[in-house]
Amino acid sequence: LTTPLLTIATCGLTPATSPDQVRRALLESHAFSVAGNVEDLERALGRRAVAVVITGGAGAVEVAPVLAQVLARDVHLADDGGAAAAGTVLVAKAVGAHGHVPGLPGRVLAAGDPGPLAERRGRWSEVTEALRSALSK
Repeated sequence: LTTPLLTIATCGLTPATSPDQVRRALLESHAFSVAGNVEDLERALGRRAVAVVITGGAGAVEVAPVLAQVLARDVHLADDGGAAAAGTVLVAKAVGAHGHVPGLPGRVLAAGDPGPLAERRGRWSEVTEALRSALSK
């Protein structure tokens, strides 16, 4: 194969499901996945990450507010070309160069209330675990 393979499990689709509902479900699924990665990283680090920065890519502007809601914390969205600057700031802070390093580039999306997405995130987690289990056999 010369193209990457993408497998998506969709649950609960009916003839009444609209394209906007499918689009929103895909955004939420992506945010749930990124949130899980952030949580895994924080467990490995043994501490909370300094910041969550989205540096671009397909749908970054659309997924960022959903991620801020899922994580219930601020998410930084780097401006075009801000990915390198964001990485530089985070590395500098990680090595203790806080005093002379500028803030993260871009805008900050305020933390949201994860409550409205809690049930869907739970279902996403169950489906993800079932897929992992089935694929590991």
